[in-house]
Amino acid sequence: MSERFTLGIGEKKTIKKAFFGAVNVSLVYCGMPGENVFSLGLCENEGNTSYSMNFFFPKKSTQVTLGKYRFYVYGVTLENITLQPFETA
Repeated sequence: MSERFTLGIGEKKTIKKAFFGAVNVSLVYCGMPGENVFSLGLCENEGNTSYSMNFFFPKKSTQVTLGKYRFYVYGVTLENITLQPFETA
């Protein structure tokens, strides 16, 4: 199982590294816009082309899916979030 990681507001974690023209994918913790909601950004770039999407989830979520990536949620606060990649058998 992959290791847990913690992201602070605005911190980025690469979840798929680009290799010779492939798409580079990163995850960003965007904080809590509401008392019971948190936001994660999924950023993808290829060469000079980039885009990102914000996803909003209830604070009580235990799993989140961002595109084709899934994570277990171990804790969410105003300052940070702790996640672990979901691995399929």
